[in-house]
Amino acid sequence: MNNTFYFPHDYDAANDDKVLQMRSEKGLVGYALFWLCLETMAKNENGYIMTTLLGGLSIGYGTTKEELKVFIDYCVGIGLFCLDQNGFFSPRMMEHKNFRKTLSINGKQGADKRWKNSPPIRPPIDTPNA
Repeated sequence: MNNTFYFPHDYDAANDDKVLQMRSEKGLVGYALFWLCLETMAKNENGYIMTTLLGGLSIGYGTTKEELKVFIDYCVGIGLFCLDQNGFFSPRMMEHKNFRKTLSINGKQGADKRWKNSPPIRPPIDTPNA
């Protein structure tokens, strides 16, 4: 089973005001780091990048821990990311994750309701080998 999920990527994200500001300062390397961070946030169940993981993430991102920290702090400063006691996060990603969680809960409730009202499924009948 493929456990690859997706999150919406606005087709004009490169021209968002805050992204443009970040790109003007950090260039295409910054744009790549931005999407790497978002992908990491999307993979993490709570939607955060924990500050204690920056060293390991920097290796995967092809940068140094210090450069990654400076980049993320810059993104916090311009409002692309936020920081709280749990780490760094994207408000937009959190909206998406909350929406997906709501869909999942509603889907499970719908399935429970459907199967609760369905007759039991009979086991298959064994047939002798001919």
